Amino acid sequence: MTMKQYLFLSFVLTLLSFSGHATLPGNFTATYNLYYDDLRIGIMERHLIHNKDGSGTFESNGKLTGLAALFRKDKITEVSRWESIDGQIRPVEYKYLKTGDKKDKTENYLFNWNKNKVLSSTQNGQKELDIKPGLLDKLLYQFAVMGLSDPERGLEFDLIDGTSFKNYQFEFKGKETLSTPLGKLETLKFQRKRPATTEKENDKRKTILWCAPSLHYLPVRVDNFDKKGHLTSIIIKNVQGL
Repeated sequence: MTMKQYLFLSFVLTLLSFSGHATLPGNFTATYNLYYDDLRIGIMERHLIHNKDGSGTFESNGKLTGLAALFRKDKITEVSRWESIDGQIRPVEYKYLKTGDKKDKTENYLFNWNKNKVLSSTQNGQKELDIKPGLLDKLLYQFAVMGLSDPERGLEFDLIDGTSFKNYQFEFKGKETLSTPLGKLETLKFQRKRPATTEKENDKRKTILWCAPSLHYLPVRVDNFDKKGHLTSIIIKNVQGL
């Protein structure tokens, strides 16, 4: 498993969970095990903290463990500060730090909603970009599925990544009961719509996720198949607060 695959699964977990149209959950912590072709190789923790003024912080920490940690020491920390305006959640600042590789990687986004601007700071320098309402950072999506009102319509989100904007879409694929470390969970299943590339790639590249209504639609499993057919999975280990 490459760190890119790990980051993508982490991103999908954050991607598939935000809506300002539903009651937000209180403070919670969710822990996931990371697998590569059925071998457990890491762990990820997510923490949501509400402030008294209606703002909040969402933090994610991931690292490789076990045999995988003998070969790589990668650790990833993401922090998103957000605020609630008229019932809508929007990012204030996003920070990303990856350590343990040959070169550390950092990203920082400062959002100015009065001017509809965001200052993006990456390894390549700084750039100020125009933004539109509804844009989220790469971590604030952890609220996405928690506001589902009509899952059969699927999911679609816009976010900033570096100095570009991306759109992700997921189709609703029905209901499914999953066996997890938390027991059997009734879930809603989604699959990502991928841009048409080659037929060979489309046969193998696939991203599927399962969200549990009993846990505020928190994603409890994400499967990602790469171009070569290797499977990277994140599966819920435990949850506190939901």
